[in-house]
Amino acid sequence: MTTKTPDYGKVGERLLLNYIEATASQNPGKPAVHQLLIPEDDDSHEPRIVTLNYQQLVNLINKLCWKLHKGGLTSQASVAYASLTPYFTYGL
Repeated sequence: MTTKTPDYGKVGERLLLNYIEATASQNPGKPAVHQLLIPEDDDSHEPRIVTLNYQQLVNLINKLCWKLHKGGLTSQASVAYASLTPYFTYGL
């Protein structure tokens, strides 16, 4: 029996689409810009909000999925991933 490796880019896209769909239903008519709270900024050690457009969010999720697939995330990426996961209905 062979196991097919999932396409992590597609997994990231599916997660992203779920997130955007949920956000759009909560904020009808709002532009597709998404704000993520990053718990601690490297320079100031203070929480900050990062505003991403659709393509930036796609890139971030795909990058996180790839790093997760490759066997680990850096501590910064883990924090970013943790801040994104509450919005997703699919697990990785």
